[in-house]
Formats: sequence, structure tokens, C-alpha cells
Amino acid sequence: MINRLKYIIIISILLASSVVGLNAEVKIVPYYSMNVTEGVVLPNKGDMMFGLNLTNDVGLLLSPSKESNHRILGFYELKYQGPGMHKVEGEKFSDRWMDHIGLLRYNYYIDKYTSIKIQANHTTEYKRTGTNEVWGKGLYDYDSNGFQFGVGRIFFEKLDTELSVGYSKLDFPNYTDLLYEAQASSGSTSESSAGKQNHALTQYNLNLKYGQSRVFFAYSLMAYEKQKVITQTTQPDGTLYSSTLQKDAVLTLGADHTHKIHNFLLITPSISWKLKGSNQNFWEFKSSGTSSLATIPERYIANYYAYTEYYFGIPCSLLLSKKWDLFYNLEYDWKDYLERPPRDSDGSYLTGKQHNYLFTMSTGFTFKPNAVTRTTLFYTYQKQTSNMKYEQYLPYNYEGNFIGINFNYTY
Repeated sequence: MINRLKYIIIISILLASSVVGLNAEVKIVPYYSMNVTEGVVLPNKGDMMFGLNLTNDVGLLLSPSKESNHRILGFYELKYQGPGMHKVEGEKFSDRWMDHIGLLRYNYYIDKYTSIKIQANHTTEYKRTGTNEVWGKGLYDYDSNGFQFGVGRIFFEKLDTELSVGYSKLDFPNYTDLLYEAQASSGSTSESSAGKQNHALTQYNLNLKYGQSRVFFAYSLMAYEKQKVITQTTQPDGTLYSSTLQKDAVLTLGADHTHKIHNFLLITPSISWKLKGSNQNFWEFKSSGTSSLATIPERYIANYYAYTEYYFGIPCSLLLSKKWDLFYNLEYDWKDYLERPPRDSDGSYLTGKQHNYLFTMSTGFTFKPNAVTRTTLFYTYQKQTSNMKYEQYLPYNYEGNFIGINFNYTY
């Protein structure tokens, strides 16, 4: 990770030198932020857990002078997310992450209405999905290197727009599908799965902001380097893999609006719609009577990973005083798979399509003794329901409570 952050540091020094050369009155503004969340998680499945999330941001903003059109931001973030109830399907309560993020951004203001942004970024993520994994050896560890280019334009007083495009390359150095590797070693037709998670990610984003309202559009395309598309029929080489590589795409549309009522109530309702498409399909394998390895194709399901997802949230803050806020947030999230059927508790497929529903309610008090620190006491209730009843590997139907404290320091 350190070696891969070097290029950001070197570029930062070069750009900083360039800025110094442009104007001797260079203003250097340091930035630091620490965010710690700790509490007790009480799910109705499994054991009680102590959750801990930690984020540290260290940054440096270089500006030649107040009148200059140049800005440079160097930024490093260390993030840790511990065990707890997660909102994302496909993650276990015991999963934990550690991210190292480096970012270098250059902004050039052509005039007071138009600006351009050039950004380079690097991320190394370590993920532990089991107690037998050690940091740095996880199956889903990855390194990401990328860049982004954006243009901002203020068309008139209240309409602010930004268009950006980004590209990242993600490598999973430790990934291999253990089941497929076992099948390959047993002489089946399945191919080796090493490196199949490596892919290129291209992202397009458009934000339109008018006053306190915002509309956003995002499109992401994931092109895999080795992962081939599974077909329904055996190919000439004897496998079920075609020559076509997997491609996934996610389209997101959303909007939010911030409304302040009589200087004491702040409401920010938001909605979004997401559509994921994938050319990848799914084969379920079963084992023979004499072997524990699942090597016999059982059921083929096309468009297994395609879904639509809807989100609706209503964050509310009651401004009690200059130092105290009371907040209350409601969030609804539901996902409808286009072709994936649900299963019963024994793993047998049912009729219809899989649907997941997630409800989250949070409330608490925030204390702001000064301009740089804030402490929040909170309570969160979370419930997910699904017609997927097969939960041998992942939770689909659960509810739980999270009571904790959050401390933030930003300078």
C-alpha cells in the first residue's frame, strides 16, 4: 500500500512546487478530522456485539493567495469498520474492514462561474470475512488506483452543475473461489477462479443543484478481466463458461431537498432509484451421493444478479439551542430481483422473485460545545425482511438495536 501511495505523494510535491512558483504567498491550511462510533449491538440472531467504527482524515490545502485560481488538496484517510448489523446484502454481522485512502485533487477556477477538477486516488482495503482470516490475507482485499476529471458551472444565481467522469482499476490479489478450486482439482470442468474479481470501474456523475434542492445521476460500468459468463449449455472446451467476459452496470437516479422551518427544524427528504444489470448468470451445483463436493449442475438461472432498488429517507433535526440538537431519521430501502427466485429454509427454490425490505430508525441528541467537536448519543433500530429463507451463509431476516456514542473532532 505504501508503495502505491508514493505516486500521489510525488505528484503532490510537484504540484505544490508549481503553485509556489506561481505565487510566493502560498497559504497552507491543514485539515484533520477524527470520527469514532462505539456501542452495543443487540441482534435477534447471534450474539451481542460491541461495534466500533473509526475514521481519521489528514489533509492539506494549498492556495497561492485569495485571488488565485488554483487550489490543491492532499488527503489521507484511515477507516476501520468493526462488526455489527450492516445495511448491505451479502455481508455478515462479523465482517470488518480497514481502508487506507489517498487522494490528490487540483481545482482550477477559470472564472467565478466555471471550474475544472483533476483528481488521482488510491485505496487499499483489507476485509475480514471470517475469524480464520488475518489482516492482509483476506479473499476480498483489493487495491484501487484511479483518476477523475470534472467540470463545474454556475449558470445563474441558484443553478449549480457538476459533471465528472472517473476510472479506477481494482485488483484482488488474494481472491480465489474455494469451491471452484476444489472442483477443478477434482477433475471437473470448472476452471480456476484466481483473479476473477479484478475489474475496471468507469463512473459518470451529474449533479444539478438549485437552491436547497439537488438532482443527481450516476452510471457505473464494471468490466471484469477474467470472469467469463456462464452459459446454459456445455461449450466446445467442455466447460459451462462462454468466451464473453462479465460486465455489470448500475444506473442511479436520485433527488433530495433541504428545508428549514422557522430556524429550528431542518428536514432533508431524499429518494433514489437504482437499476443493476449484469450479463452474468448462475448455475447451482449439487454433490453426488459419494462426494461432499458440489460438482453436478442442478439449476440454471439467467440474469441472477439483476435488480431494482428503491430508497426513501427523511432525516430531521430539531435545533434546540446553539449547543444541542435532537435528530430523528427514518429510512426505507427495498430491493426486487428481476429473475432470482427465493428459497425456503432448506435451500429449495420457491416460485416468484426474491424481495428484500430494510427499515432503519435512528434518534438521539448531539452536543456541540464548540466549533470543532461534537458528541452524539444515539439509538438505532434496524429490521430486514425477505422472502429468502435460506440463511446458511448470509442473514436475510433479522432485527436489532444499536445503542452507542459518537465523537467527532474536525479542525
